[in-house]
Amino acid sequence: MVAAMVEYLGHHPGMCAGLLTALGATGRMSEVLQTNDTWIAAPLRGLLAAGRRTGAFAIDNVADAANALLGAVLLGVLGRSMSGADATDAAFQRQLTEQAVRGVLTH
Repeated sequence: MVAAMVEYLGHHPGMCAGLLTALGATGRMSEVLQTNDTWIAAPLRGLLAAGRRTGAFAIDNVADAANALLGAVLLGVLGRSMSGADATDAAFQRQLTEQAVRGVLTH
């Protein structure tokens, strides 16, 4: 799921900036957060909770871990794009995915 988010946003880096801008815009924050929760965060929390139950993920708080992963992906892609580097580069996408996922894996 994280790899799919990185790949999609890598091809649509403007969406990262748009989501972050909408989060800060008066009156639109709840709409953006609800959409994000329905389509992205809730399924990610479900995966993280399942992984925690099986012992695959070392996380204390599922919601916090999901938010951390989402933030890492959004800012990772946006930072890459804003620097003029290629956010669609497969090596970059693989590295960002691995870095984000490594934060929740058990050792």
